[in-house]
Amino acid sequence: MSCAVALCVHATETSAPAHDYYVSAAGNDTTGDGSQAHPWQTIAKLNTLDLEPGDQVFFRRGDTFTGPILLDVNDSATDATGVLRGQPISFRAFGEGPLPVVSSPRTHGLHAVDAGGIEIRDLEFAGTATPGEIVAPANATNGLLFENTHSDIRLEHLSLYHLVVHGFGGAGVNISAVNPATTSGGFIDVRVSRSSLHHNGRGGIMTGIRSDSGRVVDGSLFAFQARAHADVYVGNNVVHHTTGKNEQSGSSGNGIVLSQVDGALVEYNVAYDNGGVAGGGGVAVWTWESDHVTIQHNEAYATASFDGRDGGGFGVDGGTRHSRLQYNYSYRNQGAAYGVFQFAYASPMYGNVIRYNISEADGSGLSVWGNGPRDGTVTDVAGASLAYNNTIVYPWGPGADFFGSVTQFGVYNTIFLSANNQPLVKRTDFDGAGSGFTLDCQLLNNLYWPGTEPVHISWDGTSYTSLAAWAKTTGQETMNGTLIALLDDPGLQGPFTGGETVEDPRRLRKLTPYRLLPESRARDAGITVATLPLPLALGLGDSGRRDFYGMLLPQGPRFDLGAHERR
Repeated sequence: MSCAVALCVHATETSAPAHDYYVSAAGNDTTGDGSQAHPWQTIAKLNTLDLEPGDQVFFRRGDTFTGPILLDVNDSATDATGVLRGQPISFRAFGEGPLPVVSSPRTHGLHAVDAGGIEIRDLEFAGTATPGEIVAPANATNGLLFENTHSDIRLEHLSLYHLVVHGFGGAGVNISAVNPATTSGGFIDVRVSRSSLHHNGRGGIMTGIRSDSGRVVDGSLFAFQARAHADVYVGNNVVHHTTGKNEQSGSSGNGIVLSQVDGALVEYNVAYDNGGVAGGGGVAVWTWESDHVTIQHNEAYATASFDGRDGGGFGVDGGTRHSRLQYNYSYRNQGAAYGVFQFAYASPMYGNVIRYNISEADGSGLSVWGNGPRDGTVTDVAGASLAYNNTIVYPWGPGADFFGSVTQFGVYNTIFLSANNQPLVKRTDFDGAGSGFTLDCQLLNNLYWPGTEPVHISWDGTSYTSLAAWAKTTGQETMNGTLIALLDDPGLQGPFTGGETVEDPRRLRKLTPYRLLPESRARDAGITVATLPLPLALGLGDSGRRDFYGMLLPQGPRFDLGAHERR
């Protein structure tokens, strides 16, 4: 696996036939030939090979091998254009017993540079077991790090299946574009599935970029605004106890975070007990500077923040466009269950939808923030997006929270239950000093219920104890001058105990507390979001086909409120 500077062409008519190579702790690098009968002993021997398309490397189960595994352009199943030719190069296990372990306490477990067409399955990658080393800023090791340094092509096909990755200071899996172009330079057709990633520092599963100049290669954009990767699938993984890093800035302690992606599906993952050990705070499952990302059917709980930053369940962050959070379950996270955040210098944000999700006992329900004015000419605004038919139960902060700069953000058909005298809705106006912030959001046809406590709505510094008074003063929750919001017990089945740990997102439909009772006033009380002026103006006229529980929409003459459509 010697280093090379030029991208080689593989799998041509003259390519060598594929080989199977075996590595065993009982093998011998000198007398072995890499066959199953006479295996090699070490990864160091393996690293001297140039692997070809279709080659398979087998590690014996129950053995531990010293890493790292090193791959370069000579170990790639993709051609000069990045396209997979022939069969991928694969790494897997053989024999009986526990997974083979690649032990790399001071290095990456696997480091692949300019190598595409790679499949890895049934392996464990182990870093350090010392928590202090994991959180140390100097420890930037990753369990599996894939880098593409070619700015003008995407490398095709990465498949990671049934892996266990732990003890690394960076991420369990890190897929990176180095010095990317605006819409190239990363990886395409990426699959990370059925893996366990735990006790890593910065994140569990991450995509991203690294730029020497801070710009994409033609210099026209900030590098983080690129869409280097495409066609990414992250499914059926468990990510937990990501610690965070001892750093003053940045976001760490994340579960799954996809950035610089155009097209991704993130589903059926569980992320829990992430963050809170060091650094700022992460989010369980989120995306930023990406397009066309769907995050659905995931469970996120007990995300913590070390210093008050983040700590949320799910999010669409700076520069995200045309993406969806749907059918997710968030509970007992210190931050927002569902966040929409636009940071400074991000690409414009628009076209996102948050629908048919459930939250219980999170730091807040829906949180929307935009950085606001900068440079005297530009305002970084969160918005041009919708949230509807969500169920927010007993957050430890506002049910819906708007602050900074927000525009064209609509919230419809959602159930908000509050407790502890927390605001059902809160909007914080920063423009009192003429600083240029804008807050433009529309709440319409939602249901609010403070239980036995008085109504509490905080709006631009004024506290309202009456839904009608707030609506009359602000114009929220009114249509043609008529109040159309409900102030009533939504009639959910309950009881509410702070969230139910499911651990199998395919069983989220079994959650009963958030279902509507037959007598619920939320039944047939919804409006058709697709016909409202703001959704039509934003081109978001698709209300969806199913609710959180898989029920077809609608079941009655009108939509129900909240995440459950009762038959």
